[in-house]
Amino acid sequence: MIGIDLTDRVAVVTGASAGIGRATCTVLVEAGAKVFAVARRADALDELAASSPSGAVVPVAADLTAADAAASVARAVEATTGRLDILVNAAGGSRTVAVDADDAAWDEAMELNFSAGRRLTQALLPLLRSSGRGRVITVSGSSEPATNPVFGDPSRASALNASNSAKAAVHAWSKGLSREVGRDAMTVNCVAPGTVLTEQLAKIFPTDADRERHVADLAIPAGRFGTPVEVAHTVAFLASDLARYITGEIIHVDGGKRRFAF
Repeated sequence: MIGIDLTDRVAVVTGASAGIGRATCTVLVEAGAKVFAVARRADALDELAASSPSGAVVPVAADLTAADAAASVARAVEATTGRLDILVNAAGGSRTVAVDADDAAWDEAMELNFSAGRRLTQALLPLLRSSGRGRVITVSGSSEPATNPVFGDPSRASALNASNSAKAAVHAWSKGLSREVGRDAMTVNCVAPGTVLTEQLAKIFPTDADRERHVADLAIPAGRFGTPVEVAHTVAFLASDLARYITGEIIHVDGGKRRFAF
């Protein structure tokens, strides 16, 4: 039987303290990889490392929006393993904004969902290129508008989501990067989750009834929210040799939520 084997691979996963990032760490370790788990919450990273096989998870506490964070992560990888095969940019967050939102709200969403991951990728690119099987996988999202509570102000709702614009930038950047590094046997892809029950969405939709209404409103064919591990399995596939001829793509893991065909 064909399986996903990441034995002896070294990975960096951002957003690793919770949700899709944490699930991705667990799945990659199960497939045999050593994972540098990057996030702001050091206690959550330490707990992840303690619950994983000895030495399989290396906690790296960092706020990727800080100017020196990318270089700091790169130094940690260089000092510990000296090589890198897989980068999963999973840090980010939905930022629904009101129509009158100021520049700060938009800038924060772009920094969190695009610029921080781009900087980290550039810092780690020499190691990924020298791997001979480098993978860059960014957890992105949909560009389709959906009305949701405004981030930080649930008394308001809006169909504007600043993170959608940031993710569109991720898609365009990833496509261009895939053409630049393909000759190095590298692949660059995006995984676009739909409505996945992460910590953030659990706060917005705290009850089963809330989630059922949301699924009905969006007419999600699968009839439910997704789970972080379902996204993580797709990431692991793209990280493996099974996906070595897939690059420059956006893989949707959304239970059919996306309405357009192309």
